Amino acid sequence: MAEYGYLKSFVALLMPGLELNENNTECGESPDFVVNLENRRIGVEITDHYSDDIDVNGRPRQATEADWESLREAIMDRVWRDSVLEKTEGILEFKGLEVPRKKEFGQFIEELIQLARAMLRSHHDVSGINEEYPLLKRYLVRMHLKSAECFISWTWNYDSGWVGLTEEELIKTIGRKTTLADNYRADMDELWLVVVEGYKISQGMGLFLERYLEGFERVDRLLSESRFERAFIYQYMHGVVYCWPGWTKVGQEKLTETIKGSS
Repeated sequence: MAEYGYLKSFVALLMPGLELNENNTECGESPDFVVNLENRRIGVEITDHYSDDIDVNGRPRQATEADWESLREAIMDRVWRDSVLEKTEGILEFKGLEVPRKKEFGQFIEELIQLARAMLRSHHDVSGINEEYPLLKRYLVRMHLKSAECFISWTWNYDSGWVGLTEEELIKTIGRKTTLADNYRADMDELWLVVVEGYKISQGMGLFLERYLEGFERVDRLLSESRFERAFIYQYMHGVVYCWPGWTKVGQEKLTETIKGSS
């Protein structure tokens, strides 16, 4: 059952040391689970997030994917032939949903390689973009880079075939559950909602969601008026949880293995 797998990994990230088992977890419906935590019965509803078919500019998501994949292939061809950078993990944080044109690839990648080497020399995991890298500065906000033990394809803040989270999409995901929650069983001390970004392309939200969530006033109002005392966005593939109220971030972006049995 994929939902239980998500619940276990979510709890392990949010509450290290607590292991769910048949003695402290009930499976059912309305909500999906009831977890006994410190003599309190916590109802937990798990729901998957799915993004729309077009991006916020009305452009088909597949077109945005193709632009990025072309650039990523060119970047990794250069990175994996570089003895200094070949085993690194990089995240490019773009200003918006626009990548360089193909005729700009050469200069963009050259500046990127120079910046990446400078970051490794200075032992900086995160770097803003200054005037020394004019083409990077046109497209990027910052770059994240760290050493890895294997060959890892670099990513961007809209990766996995999607183009970021919008408030309308999140309202669509949450709204269904806030309506149903009015009829959930009453024998619980708290009710939690966990919105899962899974491993499928259509589930993607983007990275570094803290930049967006704080401004989602309609989402905040929707949750405040619902039965849910707490709500969470769980980015399973990245090992990150955002906790409402306040959207506090737990964890740091990384890659996680797919849950077996998920579909």
